[in-house]
Amino acid sequence: MFLFLLVALYSFDKAKQCIGTMTIEIDFLQKKNIDSNPYDTDKMAAEFIQQFNNQAFSVGQQLVFSFNDKLFGLLVKDIEAMDPSILKGEPASGKRQKIEVGLVVGNSQVAFEKAENSSLNLIGKAKTKENRQSIINPDWNFEKMGIGGLDKEFSDIFRRAFASRVFPPEIVEQMGEFLTQGW
Repeated sequence: MFLFLLVALYSFDKAKQCIGTMTIEIDFLQKKNIDSNPYDTDKMAAEFIQQFNNQAFSVGQQLVFSFNDKLFGLLVKDIEAMDPSILKGEPASGKRQKIEVGLVVGNSQVAFEKAENSSLNLIGKAKTKENRQSIINPDWNFEKMGIGGLDKEFSDIFRRAFASRVFPPEIVEQMGEFLTQGW
C-alpha cells in the first residue's frame, strides 16, 4: 500500500507575518554538558537572527541552536508580528498582534527565557521579554526625551525614514510607502 502526501507551498503575507518579537525558551541540549558560564543573550539573539534570517517559525516549534560551540534546545513560546502601521504613521493599536507562524527578518527581536529547572546562566538585555518602545512607534513622543518643539509632521517623517530599516524593502514597496531621503 502506498501513502501519498500532498505538500502545498505556503506564501507569507509579509505585511502581517514578519516577526517583530519572538520569545524562546532555552536550555542545554545535553544535560551532561552543562556549565555555569554566563551566556550573553544579546550576542545569542544576534547570532540567532544571523543563522535563521528569512526562516519560518511557529509557536511550539522545537529546534537546536549552536552558540559558542555549545548546543542548546530551543522552544518557540510566543510570536508577535511587526506593526505595519509604523510605515504609515497611523496610531498604534496598543495591542500586540500575536501570530502562530512568522518569518524572521533582520530586525526581528529575540527574547530568551531560561527553561524551568535549567541551570543555564543567562545575562544581557535579551534574556526576558522587556517592554521596549521603539522610536519608530507611532506613539513615541520626542518631548519625553527632552527634544521639544518637534511637531507631528516632523515625527512622521522621522518615523518613516527609519521604518524602512525595520521592514524589508519588498514590504515597504508593497505597502506603497516611499523612503524619506536626506537624513
